[in-house]
Amino acid sequence: MRRKILIVCGQLALGGAERELVTFLAAVRGGPWEFRVACLNEGGEFRPDVERLSGHAVQTSGTGSRWMRLRWLRRLIQEWRPDLIHAWNLYPMFYLKMGFVRRPCPILGFLQNIPSQARKEDFHSWIFPFLARAPDGVVSNSQAALTELGQMGIPVRRSKVVHNAVASPFFDAEPLDEVMARKGPRLVVVAVGRLIVRKRTDWMIRAVHDLSEQGLDFDLWLVGAGPEEDSLRALARKLGVEEQVVFWGARLDVQHILPAADVFLHCAAAEGLPNAVQEAMAAGLPVVASDTSGIPEIVTPGAEGLLYATHDYGACLAALKNMLGDEALRKMCAARARARAERDFRPETMAQHMLDFYAETMDHWRRRIG
Repeated sequence: MRRKILIVCGQLALGGAERELVTFLAAVRGGPWEFRVACLNEGGEFRPDVERLSGHAVQTSGTGSRWMRLRWLRRLIQEWRPDLIHAWNLYPMFYLKMGFVRRPCPILGFLQNIPSQARKEDFHSWIFPFLARAPDGVVSNSQAALTELGQMGIPVRRSKVVHNAVASPFFDAEPLDEVMARKGPRLVVVAVGRLIVRKRTDWMIRAVHDLSEQGLDFDLWLVGAGPEEDSLRALARKLGVEEQVVFWGARLDVQHILPAADVFLHCAAAEGLPNAVQEAMAAGLPVVASDTSGIPEIVTPGAEGLLYATHDYGACLAALKNMLGDEALRKMCAARARARAERDFRPETMAQHMLDFYAETMDHWRRRIG
């Protein structure tokens, strides 16, 4: 008898958690588990992939009313009767915990961001402690996130760290012709992520200017879109480096851009475990990144790349200068990054860890309820 797993997510738009869902479903496809996905919001770029890989249409509430969503999700669970429910991010946990006085099956949470990322004005800030107390266990993509929960005094009954996986194409893709056409004689530093304040893309653009002043020219490729794009373009113009900064926009073919670059740069002030860093490692790029949150769990300084103190721009600049100025270091870190990704980030590895925790959780549930 196939075990039935219902995954509930908040959205299926472009994002790390949503891309990770697609990678997971691809890895478990054809196995002895049946997966269905329910989404609180309609649309989303990843919806077709999720439906293809799960073999079922994504169930959507079709309403923005929290009360109606609650009724819809409760009815869906009662009709399908899953063996386990996995809230793929924290927001669906609100509905799962409010919908049942007595749970019909075990419910897992998924902590994919560092708790401190929730700003005081955000909805999650005041309800986060409620959402993070998953009834039957939490999967976290980093030990750092679980450590923060403990520091916040939020108890976690059962937990498992499952590092993100990298989709197979990132290991084998070749750069597109249009990408190679943009590559000039200078080294290329690439960054992937939403253009938002927390990602500190402005540091990257300032680094182009500051290192040029020191005689080290390079091109910066920014892959992603977001509300800060206009101000970042203005900053590049102000600093006179607009010819060295390429805005690629939001792309679904990142795997065909990374192989054309020489160094991957990640300046975020806070992260969980960034998919972008792992994907760059799979593509064989040396990493320069802040030592925030879960990043030190996957990048060892001097091995897969260089890390710098999160809030120290001078240290960031020095690390980037060191990497760009040392070809032997770049080659060594690139080889070790690729080897680490091959060993730890394959989708099959992540999927097996996840399925093992599902099985352990269901066994624990059966013993508890008798």
